[in-house]
This record gives sequence, structure tokens and C-alpha cells, in this order.
Amino acid sequence: MTLKEQALELYKTAFPDDPDDFAAGFISRFFGESCRYILKDGRIASMLFLLCGSLTENGKKRPALYLYAAATLPEYRGMGLMGELIEKAKTEANEKGALLITKPATPSLFGYYGRFGFKTAVFSEDKLIKKENDAEPLCKIEREEYEKNKEILLENVPNIILSDSEYALSFFTLFGDENTVAAVDTTEEPPVVKEFITKDERGRDRLLSALDTSEAIFRINGNAPFAMTVPQTDTLVHFMLALD
Repeated sequence: MTLKEQALELYKTAFPDDPDDFAAGFISRFFGESCRYILKDGRIASMLFLLCGSLTENGKKRPALYLYAAATLPEYRGMGLMGELIEKAKTEANEKGALLITKPATPSLFGYYGRFGFKTAVFSEDKLIKKENDAEPLCKIEREEYEKNKEILLENVPNIILSDSEYALSFFTLFGDENTVAAVDTTEEPPVVKEFITKDERGRDRLLSALDTSEAIFRINGNAPFAMTVPQTDTLVHFMLALD
């Protein structure tokens, strides 16, 4: 079994709820350049991915690394392997002058990452939003238009964006115009709005009209810990990597 095949096997073991096509596509796309791993007995025993991105704040950009898909085979847990990988990730981020960010998979992991100096910097919640009024529906748009409109809408908003947005956004249906953009997982019922940026007071109703539904789950600013960073930064107003 090749190392890439081992990484896919470990990914599917650690994240069984992710669709097989997503897992296979992710490993195929990112294993070579982004995977950091430790071998034991000739096998990948523990791994994580460092995905490139950027933080834009106060009109300035700096590199960011997204620590994603951290996983250890069950028989090698408790040996400190993941801690070793995280410390190496911190060193790599520091050498690159990059912000290191992660989205813990479960609430219990916030304490775990806190042991390595991560601090919660993003708070949000998923909330079921119901349509209040009929409104002219948003149109489906292509990725290029989506990214262009999104950049304009986020011009004065601190944000972190995954650099490989083409891959990230390929899993969602995109809607928008010059006042609103939305990336939606339309395979769920009700639909899950993974990203929503608008300066239109009727933006939500327009999106729900486009989805032909009376409600959807939106990720909104809230009180629940969502993402952590090293080093500490001001609370990030907008965080969307799609792969979370």
C-alpha cells in the first residue's frame, strides 16, 4: 500500500462520516504538498494537513496555515505522536511568518489544542433561519464571479481564506450578485449555508427563495467556540475555508 493509500485509509478511519468521494478527492489533491506524518512500523501512524491560505486584516495580508484532518490510528494513540506533529506545525508556521489556525472537530478538542498554545479566535453557531418574506431569488453563479464579488464584500472585513478555493467551493452550489454571495450544501435537508456574506437586508430571503425552501441552516456569529489560532489574533469577523 502506498503512502497516499495509507493516508486515505487513515482519513476514512478517523472521519467515517465524510463521503468517500470527498475523502478520495481531498487526499489526491493535498497529500503531496500538505500532509505531515509520522511513520511507525512502516505505516502512517499519525498525520495532519497544513493547507495554505491568507489572513487579510486592516488592509494587509499575511500567510495562514489551516491545520486540518489531524488523525492517528487507534493502536498508536496515547503515544504523543499528534502532539509532536502539532509542535512541528507551529514551528513551520512560525518560520513562514504564518498564522496557524484550526477548527477542532469536537468541543473536547478545544482543551487539547489549548495545551499547545491555541486560543479561540472565532465564535459562531449554526442556526435554523426561516424565510420571513417572499423576495426575488438570487441566481446561481460561477466560481469566478463568486470570488470576485466576495472579495469586494470583504474589502474592509478581517478574514481568512483558503488559497485553493476552487477545490473548496467545488462541493457547494454558489449563489450571488454584487450585494450577496452564498455557498450552500444543497444535498442536506434543510440546506446548509456554509458561507453567506451580504449587505442586502433581504439577502437571506432572496437566498431561501433561490433554494425553493422556507428554511435553511446558516452559520452565524455566535457564542460557541469555533476556530483557534496561534499566535492569538483579534477575533476574526469572517472565517470560511469550506473544509470544516
